[in-house]
Order: sequence, then structure tokens, then C-alpha cells
Amino acid sequence: IERERAVAEQERQRSDEVARFLAGLFKLSDPSEARGREITAKEILANRAERIEREMANQPQTQATMMETIGRVYLALDQGELARPQIEGSLARRRVLFPGDHLDVASSLGAAGELELNAGRVEAAEQFHRSALAMYERLNQRDNIAVAETLQGLGQVLKVKGDARGAREALERSLYLFTSLSGSDSTRVSSVLNELAQLESQQARYAEAERLYRRALAIEERILGPDAPQVIYSQHNLADTLKHQGKLEEAGPLYVQSIAQLKKVMGEKHGATIDALGNYGRYLQDSGDLAGAERVMREALTLNREMRGESHFTVGYHLVNLGDLLRMRGDLAGAEQALNQALAIYGATFPEENLYSASAHAKRARVMIDSGRPREALAAADRALTIREHELQAGHMQIAEARALRGRSLTLLKQHDAAREALQRSVEELSSGAAQADWRAARMREEATQWLAQLNGSGSAEPKPPPPAN
Repeated sequence: IERERAVAEQERQRSDEVARFLAGLFKLSDPSEARGREITAKEILANRAERIEREMANQPQTQATMMETIGRVYLALDQGELARPQIEGSLARRRVLFPGDHLDVASSLGAAGELELNAGRVEAAEQFHRSALAMYERLNQRDNIAVAETLQGLGQVLKVKGDARGAREALERSLYLFTSLSGSDSTRVSSVLNELAQLESQQARYAEAERLYRRALAIEERILGPDAPQVIYSQHNLADTLKHQGKLEEAGPLYVQSIAQLKKVMGEKHGATIDALGNYGRYLQDSGDLAGAERVMREALTLNREMRGESHFTVGYHLVNLGDLLRMRGDLAGAEQALNQALAIYGATFPEENLYSASAHAKRARVMIDSGRPREALAAADRALTIREHELQAGHMQIAEARALRGRSLTLLKQHDAAREALQRSVEELSSGAAQADWRAARMREEATQWLAQLNGSGSAEPKPPPPAN
């Protein structure tokens, strides 16, 4: 009975501290405190973080709880460097308080996983999420919201790494738990549906991705209203999958609307806004507005470097897109430089075989072909083909693209039999039902067919000069 009373008193004290903390948040925006200044969320958090560090030193359990809370809010604001001392401090304090397995420690491990993914350190992020899940398992915690959230976090990390099978397993388990615990129409469910839709897009199953995005969007619009961040994210993701299906006229207004809303709600320098801007640049490229695409892509790249640092994996993503665009505009030196920079970033971030690097290698092969350097083109095409055959399902358009680039490179090297075999197989793959899910397959098939016709017609094929800059 005495122990129960002590626990109850401890919980009461923690509740009182949380209440005072929340009251302090509102007090800062009191006119008598603000004195005419507009108080930002970052200022409020910074004030509370400093007071927690100073005033809760003798209450480490409550202090750790508040630090994790502030850290997670900083992450939501895309302020990873400000989140780091809070989340790492919370984890350190909890490991001292609870040397063995404990729910609070597991929660901090999950927060650390989110922190590391935000920073682009995917291996560390995966390790933290797996450590959290293992701890929940040892504590016999398998069916609660915290486990579902950690599974979703792990699924996000594995999706970024290109581990589609592992990501799907984690996300489907997360979806099952969220559906069981919060209902099928909750925003937690819609959030996981978005992640699963992105997986479908990676595998070029765009019709299924569109179905999942529309299902998520319907849930979020009904519960959250039109200007909630989750609704905006779903609108933008839907625009992206419509673009991949060649529905450019339908996708365009969604891109413009979602980016305008992201700038208004999240700010121009939030990671989500920057990523959306990069996607819009690719849409402009596919629509034929190369000058507009370059302007938007360079803006996104500059902002991304400023906010996330030079070595963040998303910087590599923007560099690959810019490199491909510069090739189309005839700037082969600029394209090669951008792609080499992206490959250096990916090499320091991901395992050796990853789809991000495969994309950079494929685009580099095109630059080498246009530059009249077929041996380097062949090496790049073969690297892309090896990774894609390992990571993607047979028949994927990106496998056929890499094979076509291999065939073109072999043609330029006058290895005609091997070139013919690669190009014929590529045309067959690009004519399959799986490849046809991506509207770009038709363009690639036309190009590969032309390369094959040139080879069959003349026994050789000289490289075409790159298109003029415009």
C-alpha cells in the first residue's frame, strides 16, 4: 500500500509539472509578457527547454519526459539540430533512471530513430528503431500505439534505404495495429496508407498508389479539414503518382495548390516544402518546360543545402534530378558534376546497393553516351542494371531502361551482338504490362527501338549530338 501511495504521489507530481509546463507555454504569449512582440513557436520551445534544464534537475523522470516532448515538436518543425540535445538528453537520463528495459527508454529510442532519419543517418535510424522494438518485445508490449508508431518509423527508414520487402512488412504490421487500436478511419491509419502508397510508386504500381493516396486523403479531409499538413502531403503525393501515370493536366493544379499551402502552413524552408518544390521541378521537366524546371530545381537544391546540410541524402536526390535536366539542356559538364556529387553523398549514406545510386548511375550513363565516352557509359549502365535487378521486381521499367543504356553503350563500342541482345530484351520488357504502368515506358521503348533499328540498319550507330540548350 505504501509503495502504491508513493507511485501515486510521484505521478501526481509529474502531472503537476506537466500542467505548469503547459501553463508556461500560454503565459509567454500573454500580452503582458510578450509586450507587443509576436512570439514564435521556436521561441516558446527554447524558453521551455532552458527552464526544464534549469528547474527540473531534481526531477529527472519528468525532465526526460518534457525533453522528449520538446524534441519531437522540434522535429515536426524540421528543426533537427534543436531537437538533438532534447532527444539525446532524454534518452541519456532515462538510461540512468532505468538501467534495464523500460517503456520510457523504448520511447526515447524511437524518438532517436526519427531524429537520425531527419538528419539523413539512415543506418543509425534503423538501429534505434529496431532497438526500441526489441525492448517493447521483451516488455511483452506488442499491441499498443507506441509499437505501431515505431513500426511505422522503421518502415520509413527501410523505404528510404530501398528495402521494399522489409518496409512493407513493418508498415503493414503498423497499419494492422493502428486499425485495431484507433479504427480504420483514423489519421494514424491514413499516415501509414501514405507510406504504403509510396512503396507502390517505387515499384511502379501507380494505379494502386493512387488508390491508397485517395483513401488516405478522404480520411484526412473528413477529420482534419483542407489546410492540415497531412492533407497537403497527401494531395502532393497524389499529384506525383498522377504524373507518373501521364495524367499531367490533372496533376498540375494539385502540385501548385499543395506547394502554395505548404509554404503558408509549414513555411518556405521546411523540409516538406523543399521536397515538394523538387518534385514540381520534375513535373515541369516532364511537361517540357525545361527552363522553368531548372529554375525550380536550383531553388529547391539551394534551400535543401541550407536547411539540411551538404551531405544529406535528399541533397543527392535533388542533384540527380538537376543532373538529368542539365543533360537535356545540353550542359553535359554540369550534369556530370551534379551526378558525381550525388553518388558521393549516396556512397557515404546508404549501403552499396541502393536504388538512389542506381538512378544516378543510369543518368550518368546517358551523360557519358552524349559525351562520346561509351566505356564509362557501359560501366555506369551495368552498375544501375545490377542494382535494379536485385532491388526491383522483374519487368520494372527502370530495369529495362538500364538494359537499354547498356545496349546503346555496347553499340558505340561496336560490340554489336551483345548490344542487339540487350536492346531486343529491353524493348520486350518495355512492352510488358508491368512496364506500361509507367507512362515513361512508352518514351523509353521508342528510344530503345530507334537504337535497335539503327544497329540493325547500319551495323553501327554514331552518337547523336546533345540537344541545344534552351
